[in-house]
Amino acid sequence: MNLTDSVWMLFSVVVFGACCGITASGFLRRIDETDALMKHAAKPLPDDIRGILRDRTIMRMIAARFALNLLGMMAGGISMLTVKRGYDISDGQALIFVLSQYTASSVMSPVFSKLAAKIGPRRTVLVAFLHSGLIILLWCFAPKEYHLIYPLAIFFVFGSTTIAAWNSVGPYFLLAVPEEKRNSTSVCTSFFDGALSGLCAMCIAPQLLRLGAYLAAGEPGLLRYRIYYMLTIPFFIAGFFVVRMLVPLSDEKRHRLVTYRRWIMMRVRCRRQA
Repeated sequence: MNLTDSVWMLFSVVVFGACCGITASGFLRRIDETDALMKHAAKPLPDDIRGILRDRTIMRMIAARFALNLLGMMAGGISMLTVKRGYDISDGQALIFVLSQYTASSVMSPVFSKLAAKIGPRRTVLVAFLHSGLIILLWCFAPKEYHLIYPLAIFFVFGSTTIAAWNSVGPYFLLAVPEEKRNSTSVCTSFFDGALSGLCAMCIAPQLLRLGAYLAAGEPGLLRYRIYYMLTIPFFIAGFFVVRMLVPLSDEKRHRLVTYRRWIMMRVRCRRQA
């Protein structure tokens, strides 16, 4: 039994993930929570939602987040299925690609944070979306024979895409949405870019996979998945134009992104000294 198929390997991954979660919880405990959400939650939600539907900036942001999550699930989410069935590898061997994904998220997080502070969250959202397109392109030209480095690179890009989205969508939300609308806007975004995009991905991706298998004429291996990713290209093109419609932030608001980060770090230092 090799290392990737070992029970101890699986156990080590679980323990490592639990340690990371506990460590992250310790950092989160040091940040003071605001009572603004409780105050906004007391207001009638339907009136706020009607105001959101008339707000061009917020509606474009919701549409962009929907497109970003949908393509992320259709491109990155199917990657694990592609590498397992396309190359016929075991679950234990596939663990290394999960580690590659989360390593990329850890390594690239400060990079995309600095990028968002320098060029603005809107442009960083575009970078994240283009990373999803890179995943599609890499799978379209994936080799028939299994080579470890190639899928490792794809999952590294997938992890970079995820962290780039997190480090840009959140700051854009804080800077673009007025404080009095954040509670109702978060409800709308949770529905559209969470539940609705997930439901759409569950409906669209299986149909494209079936179509890919049909066009591959039942040939086993990677061909059906290559065709699947080729079929996702129109969704990528449409999503790119949706994300591109994000309303640019003014230089003054963009500068506040750095101010927010410094303010959080200052609060953490104050709690440590206390």
